[in-house]
Amino acid sequence: MSHKNFPKHIAVLGDSVFDNQNYLHPDEKDGQARLQDAFPDYHLTFLAVDGHKSDNVRNTQLKYLADAVKKKPISDIILSVGGNDLLDCAFLLGEKP
Repeated sequence: MSHKNFPKHIAVLGDSVFDNQNYLHPDEKDGQARLQDAFPDYHLTFLAVDGHKSDNVRNTQLKYLADAVKKKPISDIILSVGGNDLLDCAFLLGEKP
């Protein structure tokens, strides 16, 4: 079955890069609004959650992704994760080998 017949559908997974309203001034566009502006012809499903780490994407967001696929085939996935994982290991930056 060819995907070109399906409407374009992006699933957005990850962390606060996309779920970032808490870090912005009220007049600034958040990650969701910016993606909607960038991809006006796409249906967007936002599964990213502020504070999530790699394990959260695997253990939680992918389950919701399976539900999203049932509603509408997904043509693209955008993923941004790892910053919160790194913050948990920031103490290592001061360690000497």
